Amino acid sequence: MAKLEGMERKAFLALERHLIKALQDATPKKTTNASERWRIEPIGDMKFRLFNDVGYLGVLEEGSKPHIIRAKNKKFLRFKKPAEPARQHKRIPGNIAFEKDGFIFSKAVMHPGVEGHFFVKRIMEDKPLWDKIMNEMLT
Repeated sequence: MAKLEGMERKAFLALERHLIKALQDATPKKTTNASERWRIEPIGDMKFRLFNDVGYLGVLEEGSKPHIIRAKNKKFLRFKKPAEPARQHKRIPGNIAFEKDGFIFSKAVMHPGVEGHFFVKRIMEDKPLWDKIMNEMLT
């Protein structure tokens, strides 16, 4: 990290202390370690880049439409047979699926999609949080 001085250093520390903490707290916890992967870095002249290197963060934020998941690295996807029967979906042309030893093996499955959480949007629109950051920068 480049050496930050004066107001730029205050801004960086305030963003790191409050914004990163708010994002970590708001990130859905069902996900492995996405909440711990938030970072901020200076990119020059009071500009900072906020990022998280977890590849599925966009899906957590904005959601996804129903889509087909296909086996890529193995011949079949494998998952435990659910206790309750799954909803019936449209058949996937050319799909092969079977059950064995309490597991379901399938070449493809229909993912129902997920609703977005919009937690980043909520944080970025959180006026009291930004007031706290600005107050810390100016004192």
